[in-house]
Amino acid sequence: MKKLLIVAALLFTTGCVSQEEQSEERIVTTSVAIAEILDELGVDTVVGVPTSETYTLPERYDGVDEVGMPMNPDMEIISTLNPTLILSPNSLEGDLKERYSNSKIDAAFMNLKSVTGMYKSIGELGALIGKEEEAQVLVDDFKTYMEDYQEKNGDREGPRVLILMGLPGSYVVATENSYVG
Repeated sequence: MKKLLIVAALLFTTGCVSQEEQSEERIVTTSVAIAEILDELGVDTVVGVPTSETYTLPERYDGVDEVGMPMNPDMEIISTLNPTLILSPNSLEGDLKERYSNSKIDAAFMNLKSVTGMYKSIGELGALIGKEEEAQVLVDDFKTYMEDYQEKNGDREGPRVLILMGLPGSYVVATENSYVG
């Protein structure tokens, strides 16, 4: 009986250590969309979020430090937050990967360019941060929404949209491969 109590005590102590390790996770996201995904997954360890005047971040992240605009996050602010992981959309990987690497901060780039890419990225993120079940529930919710939407609107012809961005001296078309597109 005494040996059983010792083994149980060791297992309990080991369980406590792994919970402490999980609480040391510190995530910075440079994207409002990723902040919303993290919120849906119930992630409370976000220490940095993008600056956004256009979109409202989830309430869960009220008071969390802002790290600048998604396309140009402030690496000085990010480094002071001591993140264990930075999450950004892969559409900005070419611009940001080297900056993150130079800062010696682990980074992951989520594919938000397509619905299928988003589903896969949510699953990978769930596995990365120990939220596999929550990630699967979120993906299933998205799939159900999309199926319901298709049933209601599948026979309607979708509008064609052209996104023009006015820049000083010119206009630019936002294609489907651009960040805005």
